[in-house]
Amino acid sequence: MFSGRLIIRRVLQRPSLLKCYNFRRASTWSTAKSWHLLPALSAIAVTGGALYVWSYAKSRLYEVHSAEEKEREQTRKFEGKTVLITGAAGDLGSATAKAFSQQGARLVLCDLPSTEATLKQLLTELLSLGSPAVICASVDVTNIEDVKRCVQQSVEQFGGIDILFNNAGIFGSSASLDQTDEAMFKKIQDVNVYGVFLMMKYVSKEMIKSGKGGVIINMSSVAGLRGSKWLFAYGASKFAVSGMTRSAAKSLAEHKIRVCALAPYFLEGSLVDGILEDASDTVYGGAMTKDQLESFVQKVSPVGRVGKMSEAAVAVLFLCSDEASYLTGVVLPVDGGLTA
Repeated sequence: MFSGRLIIRRVLQRPSLLKCYNFRRASTWSTAKSWHLLPALSAIAVTGGALYVWSYAKSRLYEVHSAEEKEREQTRKFEGKTVLITGAAGDLGSATAKAFSQQGARLVLCDLPSTEATLKQLLTELLSLGSPAVICASVDVTNIEDVKRCVQQSVEQFGGIDILFNNAGIFGSSASLDQTDEAMFKKIQDVNVYGVFLMMKYVSKEMIKSGKGGVIINMSSVAGLRGSKWLFAYGASKFAVSGMTRSAAKSLAEHKIRVCALAPYFLEGSLVDGILEDASDTVYGGAMTKDQLESFVQKVSPVGRVGKMSEAAVAVLFLCSDEASYLTGVVLPVDGGLTA
């Protein structure tokens, strides 16, 4: 767009531009003889300046609008998506629910009946923060009827499930092979393996039926990537989760369903606190206080600290986002470099 000054200069250089005004033109053009054209030139300059200002303002408004749209896209990545989270009453479940909610997702929060009060509190908090839609469901992931009912309720309420965060799990007790109690071993496998299997099976069926695909994120652990003498039962369950994740990724890829897993190390929260509160527990070979645990982590972790729930939640959202559309079968360590 030309400025008013540039328009005047062009007209003085090319008098033919003024033919439409029927002005008397001298046989020889010169700046000195152009004084009688000043009113017309002024009008042109004013018009040109106005057009320039209008065009500039319009372009700036467009830039602002585009920036606002871009910012909205960045902060509402999951708008219109339905996310089912198991173990939602726990620290990581609730942190991930809040993160999804802030980005516009509809939520189905699932956990055991004993966590009903915690789920209701989380529901109230999410709605107060402007979450578009949230429902809660009492679900024992080892109970097939509970799982089927939860999935069906989600489909009826929201029309489908786009994302499953298979987060429910238990730690049990840390013990070596010879110290592992048979009943505890079975309980850990029931929740951490069978429960993950059931949720994957029945949610993926609905994803396939919808034809839209989806994302499944399972909860593994660094204990599912490397052996540990003192985490025999728990480690076995998480190795199984890592294996199921990779196998499911291959079988569901043709249906546009991505399957990944998160493999965190120690994260701040009630799980670690619960382990430390058990005086009979033997975390990595001996009972520890919280200070001793932090000191231990500083020694073995390159980052030198316990992870934050928010850091793990961000990793879950990334794996579920379009930016990770080429990732499937990935077991992502969130461990401060422990397994590097």
